[in-house]
Amino acid sequence: MLGTGWGAARVCRDLRVGGGGFGLDVVSPRNHMVFTPLLPQSVTGTLDPHAVTVPIREVQPRLRDPSNHYYTASALEVRPEERRVLCQGTAEGVGWSSTSCRGGNKFWLEYDRLVIATGAAGATFGVPGVENHAHFLRDMRDGQAIRRRLLQNIEASTLPTLTQEERRRLLSVVIVGGGPTGVELAGELVDFAVQDVKRLCLEASSLFSVTLVEAQQLVGGFDESLRRYVERSLMQSHVGVLKGVVKEVRENCVLLTDGSEVPYGTLVWSTGVGPTPFISGLPCEKHRGRLAVDGHLNVRGSPSKGKDGLEVPGEVYNDVFAIGDCAVDPNCAQGPLPPLAQVAEQQGAYVAARLNASSGSHYNAKGREFVYKHLGSMASMGSVGSVASLGGLKASESHWNLRGLTAWFMWRSAYVTRLGAWRNRLSAALNWCTASLFGRNLSRW
Repeated sequence: MLGTGWGAARVCRDLRVGGGGFGLDVVSPRNHMVFTPLLPQSVTGTLDPHAVTVPIREVQPRLRDPSNHYYTASALEVRPEERRVLCQGTAEGVGWSSTSCRGGNKFWLEYDRLVIATGAAGATFGVPGVENHAHFLRDMRDGQAIRRRLLQNIEASTLPTLTQEERRRLLSVVIVGGGPTGVELAGELVDFAVQDVKRLCLEASSLFSVTLVEAQQLVGGFDESLRRYVERSLMQSHVGVLKGVVKEVRENCVLLTDGSEVPYGTLVWSTGVGPTPFISGLPCEKHRGRLAVDGHLNVRGSPSKGKDGLEVPGEVYNDVFAIGDCAVDPNCAQGPLPPLAQVAEQQGAYVAARLNASSGSHYNAKGREFVYKHLGSMASMGSVGSVASLGGLKASESHWNLRGLTAWFMWRSAYVTRLGAWRNRLSAALNWCTASLFGRNLSRW
């Protein structure tokens, strides 16, 4: 198992491990699964990081057994013909030698079945400066880096050596990308400024601002009425909404294609997903940067040229699966599925069921194909507003749209029950109550 995201965690949980079942090796730099829909709330301190992360050894308790392993490592190479994966340790520790730790020894793992669920990277679209100056929000480490930057800028803005213009820039948060993650983070930051920064630092609160930059439409996957509601709610809460395309990211400002500059103290880049170097380097067929899979979520080798010059499809590897953001079925009857958590989780359940149905060398490479069932889309912007759309994946299908308090209650109810472990559910509920009653903690480490 390569990865510990939504799809990987579901495979690990459902897979029959030990007791005549499979032996399991998990390879990932991250020893936990992150509940990504709640990442914006971890940025502002509404939720503690431990409330939205679950150790992979708790997801699959048999990983504690000596016969199964979790490796703090990254996969570097896959050789499907040899059924081997090249890995490299990524652990960090004081006093550890470079040959046994980070950047050190590489090792090979052999497999009978391989599941690639390494996720994706943030899509930069080749915009200069993004990698150097912007924060992504795809992991808990990203969320905590944004939080440290916010609190650092709030404290720095009170220094008497700064001009008013410098203070205003430090306290300006710019979010590029108006998808669910972008608008949820914007709403959380509004609550953060009004409820906590104002309570503890009135001077900084008066200059704090949030700006959303979107090239097309906010929350484009929702119906038109909900998109208008989201934009109206954000603007009423004094969130700046700019329609434009980013041309370049500089150290202190974002340059748009129309020539305008948007100064920032904190920049969050949330514009979709792109391939990681590991996925790009695999000897497999790709579709728009993602691994191309068939209806059974199996990958195919890279195509080659035949004697007549025509392209010959590569071999289908029936023992190698790819799920989640790193994979896509270009021939799916439902259309290419979006990189959503619920897609990855359903794919993980499907792969685990197929593997559990196999027995040693008796492996049915066919069977029913994967069919995705869309459970709906939701976005919560805190007190700014919430939206929910229940129905099919395609815009042409009927939907049941909710907004306001009803959508907010559905959002919280749905996600708190999806947290898995009771410890996480109770922690999240307690964090919400504590933040509502006493405010968020603005301590900076």
